[in-house]
Amino acid sequence: MKTALEIVEGVIELFDDPKKWWKDDFAVNGKGDVVDPRNPHAQCWCLQGAIDKVAGARIFSNEPHEPKEWDLRKTIREAFEADVKPKGFVGMVDFNDDENTKFQDVVDLCKRTAERLREKAA
Repeated sequence: MKTALEIVEGVIELFDDPKKWWKDDFAVNGKGDVVDPRNPHAQCWCLQGAIDKVAGARIFSNEPHEPKEWDLRKTIREAFEADVKPKGFVGMVDFNDDENTKFQDVVDLCKRTAERLREKAA
């Protein structure tokens, strides 16, 4: 299983185009239908859906089944929340889905979170 840092870095790579980002659902296909984030037809993801896509596991879009998935979920959630909670957001979903949040805001958040995870690992 990938590390939290590898997953966040993968999300940054996945979000190489604003058309790949979504709000209010974990993932949608080209028709706008809601799909599992890991579905090969998924074309757009919210932040948590992108995490599941990159992780290859349902870390956020469902309850994790393995203890390692729970630990990974906690590590990732805490790393993102350290940034968004001081700004008044409940968590990463609240930030992602906020009407004022733009694509670049999410990418920048991911970059700051990756740096936070790198520092924690050092």
